Formats: sequence, C-alpha cells, structure tokens
Amino acid sequence: MANIHGVSFLMLSYNHANFIESSIMSICSQNNYISDIEIIIIDDGSTDGTVDIIKQVSSKLDDSVILRTYFFEHSGVSAISKNFQKLIELSTHKYICFIASDDTYVADAFKEQILIMEKDSTVKGVFADGINVYPDGLQNRSMGQKDRTVLKTGSVDKVLSYITSNTPSLFIQSCIVDGSFIKSYQAFDLDMIADDWIFNIRFFSELKRNNFNFYFSDKPVFVRNLHADNTSRNVLSQYARIRQVAEKYCARKEMIKSQAFWYSFYIGIRNKDYKSIRILLVRHFDSLSVVFPSVFEFLKLVFTKILKI
Repeated sequence: MANIHGVSFLMLSYNHANFIESSIMSICSQNNYISDIEIIIIDDGSTDGTVDIIKQVSSKLDDSVILRTYFFEHSGVSAISKNFQKLIELSTHKYICFIASDDTYVADAFKEQILIMEKDSTVKGVFADGINVYPDGLQNRSMGQKDRTVLKTGSVDKVLSYITSNTPSLFIQSCIVDGSFIKSYQAFDLDMIADDWIFNIRFFSELKRNNFNFYFSDKPVFVRNLHADNTSRNVLSQYARIRQVAEKYCARKEMIKSQAFWYSFYIGIRNKDYKSIRILLVRHFDSLSVVFPSVFEFLKLVFTKILKI
C-alpha cells in the first residue's frame, strides 16, 4: 500500500548530533508504504555538529523523500511551540506527524493509521504509544496505563475531560493527524512552553467542537531516547510547563500544580540537582499545600525557620 497524498514529518532539532541521523533515517524507512515523504526540520541553533549531519544525510536521500531544513538562532524551550506551529504552516502533505530529533520511529509506524483515516473521513487523528529507552538500556512504555485506558474508550469527551484534569503522558510523536484539520485552528499556544499537552487539549477540543473522531492503536510507534539533555528532564522547565497549562486550561489546577511540585522535587533529588530543588522551593513552596498539607507545614517550618530560605 502506498499513500499518494503523502505525509509531512515535522521535526525540531537542537544539539542532537548523536541521534539525528537515526531519527531522519527512521522516517525514510516508512517509504515502503508512503510514496511521498516530506521532512521539515527547524534547527534551533545547534552547535554540536547537528547541522553538518543534517546536510550530509540530505545529500544521500532518494527521490521519494524531500528534506527541507530551516536554521534559526538559538531561542531555547520558549520557542518550541512557535517553531512547531511554523512547521505546521510549512507542511504541504495530507497527513502530519511530529518527531523530536533524538527519537526514532519503528518500522511501519503509521501504516495501520493511514488506512483507518483513509477509510473514515471523520477520524482526524490516530494516536498510539511509544517506548522509553534509558541510558542503562532499560525500557518501558511511554504512555501510562490510565492514559491508554481512557484513549481506548474512543470517547472525545472522556479524553478531553481526562487531559484537562490530569497530567497525561500522551506524546505528539505517537500521532498522525489530518493536515487540513490541524491547519484550521492554532494547534499550539505560542505564549507557553508546553507542546504535547497543549496540542492534545486543543486537538480534542476541536474534535468535540466539530463532531469529529479519533482512533487509538495500542502499540508503540516511536522510540523515545531518554538522556541528560532531554528538556523534560529539566526540573524547573518541566514544572514551569505544567504550572502554565494548569493555570490556563485545567479544572483541577491546584491539585495538578501540587502533584507536579512533588514529582519535580523527587526528580531533583534523584538527579542530585540541589540547585534546582532550592529554586523550586523558594519560588513555588506554596504548591505543596494542596497535597499532604501536614507535610507542607512541617517543611515550611524547616525551610523558613531553620534553613532560612
């Protein structure tokens, strides 16, 4: 089966010289069922040789793959949403997929999904799961069990309620969406750091508003390489993302922010990132008060009276 309409694969890259060739080639390997592949990359000012690798790979691609790259000055995580929105605007094919330059797709990642969307025009996106791969070789599913359970219902209302009341692990790398539908509204919030979560909230909100559907395939379609430079492993940045989304989009905002505080605190301790823990405590200490209020009062005494921070 070949899809004559083609697929646009949208990628953000920054200092992923060790991963980006594998990422691009994993896209190219999908050409056994997609006859027209478009890869569009925005590089956020890489300094580690990523740009040279992109150029080298580009020169080796066959005619079934078009690779376009835009090299920007470094703007950091604040530009992620803007750059993803720009990539959507630059895309030209019927379907759109998203990938980070340190991740890869599995073989035949979207073959089943394209068939589903071709058969049913009301399905505007198909979601799946991924595989986390840790530096020590350990692996687990990217999506939590609760996320998979609610997606399996096939209910737009239930998914929308869930993702605006919890912190989901639903990654945009796992989905393929209808390009025309995505371009009919602004998929990302340009004022926010968060990308996956905002994309999903807005996508399911638009599905509901237009009475469209989605499908969930409970299988991994991408490999997520976890390493020290993942933006999601930055304690302060990740917590800021969650606070922003909770404040603007979520019903249980205080509970979500409090849970995020504890999780960020745990990650900071695990990574021995004591500087970030201190900043987290100074800036956002009151977020502890919703979950475990007694612990909050004890820690407040310790940090304000004893440690004087």
